Amino acid sequence: MNRKYIQFFLIGLFFPFAVSAQQDPKAQEILKKLSEFARSSDVIYARYDYSFKNIQTKENFSANGEVWIKKDKFKILVSQKNAEIYYDGEVMWTYIPSVKEVNVSVPDSTSNDFFINNPAELFRYYEKEYKTRYMGDVNGTNACKIDLYPVDLKKPYYRIRLTIDKTTNQLTEAEAAGKNGETYLVKLKEIRPEKNLPDSFFTFDRKKHPDVEVIDLRF
Repeated sequence: MNRKYIQFFLIGLFFPFAVSAQQDPKAQEILKKLSEFARSSDVIYARYDYSFKNIQTKENFSANGEVWIKKDKFKILVSQKNAEIYYDGEVMWTYIPSVKEVNVSVPDSTSNDFFINNPAELFRYYEKEYKTRYMGDVNGTNACKIDLYPVDLKKPYYRIRLTIDKTTNQLTEAEAAGKNGETYLVKLKEIRPEKNLPDSFFTFDRKKHPDVEVIDLRF
């Protein structure tokens, strides 16, 4: 499982929900509308395509999948169930059906990277960690682009570019440019409010997978 995939996917999809007080006013207005959509839904569902490339190492990677988020819980299915990720607000399970293995971990809430492991944290942290700039409309469409620059220069990427549909006020594309020649791209095929789901939906059910090896990384 490509960890970079998990990290940027969550950044690209859910970063817009954190709106900074020190933003380009026009960009802030648009990001605020994205935030209102997220906060008004008990559960958010999204279907997406993802790609990664590095011009220095010539590495390429692509995937597609689905994600559900309920407050501080989420579930991700990657590329026709090549991987399943569950997070119940405390414990994370990364299940790889092809090798019948599940890794169990607890994300470090004090880590600077915690927000990329839990998109819900974007509502509470990093509200002053990025500068934004409205880049203008996309020719021939109802979309616009907004660039985000991390204040913390230690971040592995120097820019995130969002494409937002101004009619629906929804994110359609997110691209991050890394400092080492890396480019991460998420294209949202669908995003919508979802019916409320039980908490058990966001937990790996060990009873349904009795033959799976459990690798507990919490100790």
